[in-house]
Amino acid sequence: MESGGSLDYLNIQGDSEVLKIIGNDEPIFYSNVLYKINQYSFSQKRVIVITSARLYNFRKKGGKWLLKRAIPIASIGGLSKSLSKKSHEFVIHVPEQDYLKSQNGILISLMKTNLPIYGIDTKDLKSFTTTEKDKIKGKSRIPNEKYLMEAEEVISKNEKESENPSTISTNEWDTEDYLKTSFRASAVLSSFQIDLEDEEEKLKDSEIYRSSTLYSNAGADECTLEDMVIKRVIGKGAFGKVFMVENKNNNQVYAMKSLRKDMIIDYQQLEATKLEEHILSKSHHPFIVEMQYVFQNEMRVYFLMDLILGGELFTLILNEKRFSENRTKFYAAQVIIAVGFLHGKKIIYRDLKPENILISEDGYIKLADFGLSRILNLDEQATTFCGTAEYLSPEMISEIGHDFSSDWWAVGILIYEMLIGIPPFYHKHKSKMYKMVAEREPKFPDLEKHGIGVSDQAEDLIKKLLNKDPKERLGSKSGANEILDHPFFEDIDIDDLMERKIEAEYVPEINQDDKYDLRFFDKEFTELEAKESFINEGEREEILNKISGYKEKFQEIGK
Repeated sequence: MESGGSLDYLNIQGDSEVLKIIGNDEPIFYSNVLYKINQYSFSQKRVIVITSARLYNFRKKGGKWLLKRAIPIASIGGLSKSLSKKSHEFVIHVPEQDYLKSQNGILISLMKTNLPIYGIDTKDLKSFTTTEKDKIKGKSRIPNEKYLMEAEEVISKNEKESENPSTISTNEWDTEDYLKTSFRASAVLSSFQIDLEDEEEKLKDSEIYRSSTLYSNAGADECTLEDMVIKRVIGKGAFGKVFMVENKNNNQVYAMKSLRKDMIIDYQQLEATKLEEHILSKSHHPFIVEMQYVFQNEMRVYFLMDLILGGELFTLILNEKRFSENRTKFYAAQVIIAVGFLHGKKIIYRDLKPENILISEDGYIKLADFGLSRILNLDEQATTFCGTAEYLSPEMISEIGHDFSSDWWAVGILIYEMLIGIPPFYHKHKSKMYKMVAEREPKFPDLEKHGIGVSDQAEDLIKKLLNKDPKERLGSKSGANEILDHPFFEDIDIDDLMERKIEAEYVPEINQDDKYDLRFFDKEFTELEAKESFINEGEREEILNKISGYKEKFQEIGK
């Protein structure tokens, strides 16, 4: 890349002395002067050079170039930038201590594809900068998912910092860009995100250890893990794959979630795993996925659940863009009943979204995935930042504490998305989306202008569910009944719904003669080799030593 067409402001491409250090095989994308700031706020003038392979930190002294550091682009874990208009600070998160720098208008998105970029609403970023002492203590100050802006994308200078809430453009509800993303990850703390892609190899015979049964549903036949035959991969979670398995004794099929014990320990999710098992095995409800068995062996815990073949509600929204009001209230009423049931058990769900709503063979729904749920007393507040960005309530984003009312906010987002095809506060930049959640009221399309109609009843219901004050939000006083009493649901007979007497507008076309019919599951998973991840013998001994200290805790699962 020639300097005239790049951001090589210092014309490093024409400096032979620098090129001797860098070499000629790394195209230069960017060069400029900035100031490096240490943990004591001492500022040092530096020259930064970004090539196709590395980020270089130079100091020019006495006319000579001194290379202070060369950071491989591949090792950069993310960037944080101040969103304050009075600050130009940004932090480069690297394997050693982070770099805190100041520079106006640096194009940080040049550095790496899929690079997490965090926007921080403070002038000073020192509290988000990992120091050498932090590294020694094993502490990372990289921001959590709440601050994530957009991988590979920074808000341009020409983009308005704020938009007039009263102005509605003609393409306000164009779902094309939104629907390009077919998966929304739950926004758990960033350190919790892991990738198992490289681990999923063949399972050796030596890895099949004697298992024990921790839980068996009262109505299920007695069996062991060894009775289950893996047929297909149907999904992947944070700690392992989700399989379709078949009981070789009675040919019954299940969804089996495989959880690596060492990863549960490493990411401090043992209590969360126990709670998820408790919810699935104790929540006998027509609109909630039910646990059938819990097994464990030396290395893993296995949850065997109902296999729901109709796919996710999110896939239906992707395909159909939006639903009629009758169909929306059919789904929404079931969700409200299920969430109300959980609240009655003192369980806050915290991850309601179309991806976690499964469609049964008769067209009714089942709530799934309780990995972010927790027990909450009526007078208690939770403080963990978790959930899915588009569905987070204002109190969750501000981290002032949240309760059951946060789930009702998510119901409001869900109803809006089902009716209109896109969440009400959606923006491709998470920082702007969170700002819209805090400051804006939901806007609604006009039938003549936008071709999308929303009834007065639906609009009123959504506004009351999306009340920014959790104490005044619909559902905060008397729960599910308060919401179902709204006029929007007046033509739904709740008793008939619970007894599945209402005919579903949509019923998935499942081949009843083929129990392996997975047409509604993502081929990204179903085409994977149906094997568990391989653990070599050397790693196995280390893992078993780690697990041994938690043996009694794992035995509590299923009790």
